Amino acid sequence: LGCLMAISGRFPRSGIALSTGLYLSFCTVGRDLFSFQWDSLMIEMGLLGCLIPAKASSQRRLWLPRLLLFKVMFFSGLAKWQSHLNDWHDGTAMQHYYETAPLPTWMGWYAHHLPKEWHIFESWWALFFELAVPFLLFGSLRWRRVAASIFGLFFIVDSATANYGFFVPQAAVLSILVSLPITLKSPEKNTSNYIDWAWISIFVIVSSIIGLNRFAGQHILEAELSSFSHFRLINPYHLFGHITRQRTEAIFTVKKGSQWQELQFHAKPGDPFSPPPFVTPRQPRVDFRLWFYGLSYNRGTPAYVESIVVKLCTQPQHLKGLFQTELSEFQAIQIRFWSYQYCTPQEHQKDGCWWKRELIDETETIGCKEIKEMTQ
Repeated sequence: LGCLMAISGRFPRSGIALSTGLYLSFCTVGRDLFSFQWDSLMIEMGLLGCLIPAKASSQRRLWLPRLLLFKVMFFSGLAKWQSHLNDWHDGTAMQHYYETAPLPTWMGWYAHHLPKEWHIFESWWALFFELAVPFLLFGSLRWRRVAASIFGLFFIVDSATANYGFFVPQAAVLSILVSLPITLKSPEKNTSNYIDWAWISIFVIVSSIIGLNRFAGQHILEAELSSFSHFRLINPYHLFGHITRQRTEAIFTVKKGSQWQELQFHAKPGDPFSPPPFVTPRQPRVDFRLWFYGLSYNRGTPAYVESIVVKLCTQPQHLKGLFQTELSEFQAIQIRFWSYQYCTPQEHQKDGCWWKRELIDETETIGCKEIKEMTQ
């Protein structure tokens, strides 16, 4: 309904506000599975859609999308600059990125095996275009188009080598907006003009405070911003502040009869001989979230992982959409943690593998009978 209201052009702001409010409710209820930065970006874009004046000069209509795109790119550049691993400065970040990206594609395998010198250049280039190029967004139309073109190349590489759901389309829409020559004439000065500029000023001030708190170690209005943050209307962004050096995958392994079987997700690495797939713009949220679980599995088991284990034992048919593997009744479940690395081109040519892996840890075996008794 909200989308129809916006598309009709009769109630655009009301429709966007309705859709944004509903999406925020999904994010609130979904918790861990809706806590990604592109979810926050979707809500923030909805806020700006409500604030952009329907009839105004091109200058005012473009300021909010311009500021948001600047913030996404520049804040991400700051996060990389402050990486505690110093991996963007020494050029090693991109030597590991393609192998450890949350949901890589098969093209990421090829990108990973490009020469070391290319990866060093990529690392330094990422710092440049995220810290310097965003300032072109405040220039003339020609310079904004130069910035949008550079960002576009980044989006193409990003989409080709990894799956990030709708983040890339979101950022691409912002880039297109700031590069369009909008020619609507400004209406006569009235109170709404000042209100529009007031919203722009508030957006700049709050975004600046959030940036100072996160990247400069300041503590400005922390209590007030903390109580406001759960609305996710104005957010910090920190895309790949540092790149992990090891890929650890949590593999759900179930016992059927006397045999153990690995459950294969649709998008996350599992079978070493299965090529990493393209799934964008669909976003397998559980697959993506399990990447974070692999990074910190020794700190405890998240609630959503425990829920998956319980459902596999009690109602496996409810989870059939998560897995490629056919689900049925299981006797026991165990989560095994494997260290994954890309196969070398020689290994790939020899036996067709995409990954090689090594078992590094595992949970205790969980009996499904006990789980059923506990949940009854």
